[in-house]
Amino acid sequence: MTKKIVIVLSDLQGGGAEKVALNLYQGFMAFPDVECHIICLEPIIDYNLPDGIRLHMLNLPHRNMFTALFYKQWQARRIDNYIKEHIGNPDLVLSNLTSVDKLMKYSQLPVRHVIHNTTSIEYFLGKTPRQIARIRKKLERIYSRHPLICVSKGVMDDLKANFSIRQPVRYIYNPVDVEQVVSLSCDESEKEKIDALGDYIIHVGTFKEAKNHELLIKAYKISGVTEKLILLGRTSGGTYRKIQDLIKELGLQGKVICPGFKPNPYPYMKRAKLFVLSSIFEGFSCVLTEALALKVPVISTDCQSGPAEIIGDEYRHCLSPVNDVDALAANIRLALADPQRYTVPLRNEFRLETVAAQYVKLADHVNGEGCQ
Repeated sequence: MTKKIVIVLSDLQGGGAEKVALNLYQGFMAFPDVECHIICLEPIIDYNLPDGIRLHMLNLPHRNMFTALFYKQWQARRIDNYIKEHIGNPDLVLSNLTSVDKLMKYSQLPVRHVIHNTTSIEYFLGKTPRQIARIRKKLERIYSRHPLICVSKGVMDDLKANFSIRQPVRYIYNPVDVEQVVSLSCDESEKEKIDALGDYIIHVGTFKEAKNHELLIKAYKISGVTEKLILLGRTSGGTYRKIQDLIKELGLQGKVICPGFKPNPYPYMKRAKLFVLSSIFEGFSCVLTEALALKVPVISTDCQSGPAEIIGDEYRHCLSPVNDVDALAANIRLALADPQRYTVPLRNEFRLETVAAQYVKLADHVNGEGCQ
């Protein structure tokens, strides 16, 4: 009997959760008895989609004076009805990111909320105690009906320590599709652009405060290395503009280069002398496992929650304290001088086939449970 798994997202904009959804979709295709569908609530697509993908765009009506009071319940009912009418009764529904979780809380289907970030840091950072108390209550209400899946053990531990969640909580790592990443890294459509860069180190991630580009650029300046620094990510927004100002202030024009968002960043990553993650916090960091899949030397801040789990105890020298510019600069120099010591093997537990199998097993378990 065919198992039906539905992944619900706001859209397919160029973010980590969206890429995870597409990876999982590919992973489920290896199971002949699994049929996966992706539902987006807005028609935004940045990624290249696989041929024949079962993608549904709902475009739900916006809130108005007649629907405001029960808006979330009404939207959840519309999503449920759409799934049952156009897909059938699902065995598992994966709700991703808070904006969608607010609606899917009210779903009557077998929903699991997927928590992609270190929740306490994502929502509490820079807030007053009163604001934190209010945010905590809101989040606890959102996650009061359906079980949760965290993308790392660190995310799960943070959630349990900082929130009163009565629903079951477990963790399943985000997957890396090694075969696809390696194949895409051989794409030569931008070979001339990449060759023109010469030797470089690379960071891949959205320009937002959590990624801490400022720390990376300052550490790069202090390191004194001759390799360029390539920052791949969408070149828009206030954080990006601040980074551009910092590059000029430090006199790094021509040394720090921002080529923009790349749907396929892997040819750039494959050629890099070093991959650097400088985040204040992460949920898991898919891009770090992708760098490992490409056998690129890596360094990272030792932030919550993913890097230490991905790197493992044997390679803790690849990690430096969060916001320690001198330590990160030192690791940049050390990794470039001894790349083999900073080349971390990818463990099987992060591979797509392993992770997809865990979700398929979960679909078997929750089949018929419905709303929790």
